[in-house]
Amino acid sequence: MQPSPSDIPAPAARFRWSWTSFLSLATALVAVGSATLHLVGSIWHFQYLQFWGVDARLFPQAADQILLKGFYALFDRLLLLFIALAKEWYLLLLVVALLFLLALYIDAITDKAVDAVVKVAHSGRPWRKRVVQGLMLGLTFASFAMLATFVLVALMGIPAAAAEMSARKSAEANAADFAKGCAESKRSCVEIQRAGQPPIQG
Repeated sequence: MQPSPSDIPAPAARFRWSWTSFLSLATALVAVGSATLHLVGSIWHFQYLQFWGVDARLFPQAADQILLKGFYALFDRLLLLFIALAKEWYLLLLVVALLFLLALYIDAITDKAVDAVVKVAHSGRPWRKRVVQGLMLGLTFASFAMLATFVLVALMGIPAAAAEMSARKSAEANAADFAKGCAESKRSCVEIQRAGQPPIQG
């Protein structure tokens, strides 16, 4: 007896990569990347001028300059992170191994916890089932809220922290260079001529 067409399971839908999908993904990445670079560049500009006690609103920057500063700030922090990881590669492998074991342990504990909850929910009185369902629903919402908050903090805090550290590093390096004076400084000095008064160099 041959199975009817309704009894034959439908094949699983497969994701098909197309130029439309590629362009949509590329557009989304460009938008997110541009917003991130603008955020990092703006924070870098503000923190750098704040180091010198200057109000950043007095020196507005063009959008392309903000994006360029954001790019160099992120590149600087990522390069330092790569160098640190390359030097301590064995610690990185150890952390990855520990995280893998922790994930396996959590997966095993979660399976046992789900089995126990299902057993309790399907046994006893109906009110017990409603209580268990309510607790699981509340736990699910709480876990989702905590995860969403963590992701938002990471997405906003990590670029901001990278911009602040990069700006402070640049400002401190420039301050040390300025302290050497015009004779030894890497930057060119400017001389302002004043009528009847000695010129100003700096």
